Amino acid sequence: MVAGLLLMALEVGKRAPRLPGLARISRVLFQAGEKFSPVAAAAIRGAATAFLPCGLLYGAFVMAVGAGSASGGALTMVAFGAGGVPALAFVQSQSRRLMEHPRAQRAVRRLIPLLAGGLIAWRTLATHTGHACH
Repeated sequence: MVAGLLLMALEVGKRAPRLPGLARISRVLFQAGEKFSPVAAAAIRGAATAFLPCGLLYGAFVMAVGAGSASGGALTMVAFGAGGVPALAFVQSQSRRLMEHPRAQRAVRRLIPLLAGGLIAWRTLATHTGHACH
């Protein structure tokens, strides 16, 4: 997951082939959202993101499967949602402001994956270090 976040921060995905159907659906939903209030537009953009590939979500699915039980997997996904929803809501609510500042867009696209990757690596190392002490 950390490697995927690093690749995202380096914008490696821009050179990857696109899935035309998914991009068109997202574009239509994003354009439709411009006609509504900021709250409704954010909700529509949130719905549109489900059509985009998401390495973090796929990583959470892998972690949920590895939890070893249905309840552990469900708890993993609830924790992922509880952590992800506030961050995504904030970014989507500020998307119009970011559109006005291309440099800020680029910084956010790089900074968020780097911070998330660093946090995951830090917590993973702390967890393994803690287990080694027992």
